[in-house]
Amino acid sequence: MIGDGVNDSPALSASDAGIAMQDSSSLAREISDITISSNDLMSLVTLIEIARSLMKRIKFNYRTVTGFNGGLIALGFFALITPGSSALLHNGSTLVLALNSMTPLLKNVKKHTSLKNSKKCAFLYHTDVLEKSGAVAVKA
Repeated sequence: MIGDGVNDSPALSASDAGIAMQDSSSLAREISDITISSNDLMSLVTLIEIARSLMKRIKFNYRTVTGFNGGLIALGFFALITPGSSALLHNGSTLVLALNSMTPLLKNVKKHTSLKNSKKCAFLYHTDVLEKSGAVAVKA
């Protein structure tokens, strides 16, 4: 649910993902799960792109850490690697993944202000992407 006024507040609180715009009433901003710092609905497209990119990164990091540490455990179990080497490799892989996670989520940051992008926004909204991607951009 996207709302900007006092009359939208009950629907915002009852919805799975309530979104308020920058110039919304203070009640709507307080009740909503997500507050967009813009009055442009096209910023939802950017929000969805960030959420998708973040979920891809989280899944990649989880698979990489799990696989690498599982390999280290297997090597340690068969005494093919010393505990010191295993610790060094584990900490090195953690550092590499942490540095990789600091890279920007969106490679080509662009403003979605043109009229031709409104179809893209409508498509993304109607496919319930916020629900499927986990809606990670929730305000604190």
